[in-house]
Amino acid sequence: MDKNKEIVVLNLIVILGMLIFLNKAYHVDDPAFLYFGRHIIEQPSDPYNFVLSWGGKEEIATFIPDTPLIYYYISFVINFFGEKEWIMHSFYLIFPIIAANSMYFLFRRFIKIGFLPSLLLIFSPTFFIMSHNIMLDVPSFALFLAALTFFIHGVDKNNHSFLVLSSIIAGMSFLAKPTNIVIFGLMLIYPFFKKKYKLMLYTLIPLFIVSLWSMHNVYFYGRVLFFDIASFFAEKASSAQKILAQPIYQLSAIGGATVFPLIFLKP
Repeated sequence: MDKNKEIVVLNLIVILGMLIFLNKAYHVDDPAFLYFGRHIIEQPSDPYNFVLSWGGKEEIATFIPDTPLIYYYISFVINFFGEKEWIMHSFYLIFPIIAANSMYFLFRRFIKIGFLPSLLLIFSPTFFIMSHNIMLDVPSFALFLAALTFFIHGVDKNNHSFLVLSSIIAGMSFLAKPTNIVIFGLMLIYPFFKKKYKLMLYTLIPLFIVSLWSMHNVYFYGRVLFFDIASFFAEKASSAQKILAQPIYQLSAIGGATVFPLIFLKP
C-alpha cells in the first residue's frame, strides 16, 4: 500500500478496535477522574480544591500529583455532552488515533516503515487495554508521541511551524502527566547531535508552560504539586514487600508490551 492508503487503513483499524468497547462501564480509577471533571465545572481555576477518597483515605485532592489537562478535557465533555460511557469514550478516540499516526510518521522517518510498528503499538496489551478507560495513560502518551514526531521532523526540515507546534504540544504533554517532562531532554539532545544548536531554544516554550503552571500552584496551594511525585510513590512503597512488588509490576507491564509482538517475527 502507498502511504495514504496505509494511513486510512490504520485509522480505520484504530476506530473499529475502540468502537467495540464504546459503552464499556467506568472502572479502575475512572470514577476519580469524573470527580475531577465535575469539580472543574464549578471551580475551573482551582482544580484540586475538593475532597477525594483514594486508597482508603479522604483528603483534599492536592495529594494527587498529576497535572490536570485531561481533567479539563473530561470537564469539557461532561459540561457540554454529559458523562455517559459511550459519550466519554467517543471523545477519547482522538488519543489512540493521535498515538497511532504519530508512531507511523516517527517510524517512517527512521526505518521507512510505519504501518507495522503502528499496528504493534495499537494491539500491544498495555496500549489496547488502557485505551478503553478515561485515565491519563493513553492521552499523555499520545501527546508525548505527537510532540516528539513534530519536533524531529521540524529539526530535520528546519520547519519552524512544526517546531513551535511540537513545543506547545510538549507543554500540553507535561500538563497531561508530569512525568512527560522527560521529553524536554529529548528536545535538547536531538538538535544537539544534529548540530543545530539554535533549535534547542524551542525548549523554552514548554518550559514557559511549566513555569506558568508552577506559579499557579504556588498561588493556590503554596507549593508546586508535581514536586510531590517522589513522596507519592515513596508512600506507596513504604514496606519491603511493596518495594519488591514495584519492579515486578513494571517488568510485567514492559513484558506485555514487548514480548507479545515477537510472535509476529519470522524465526
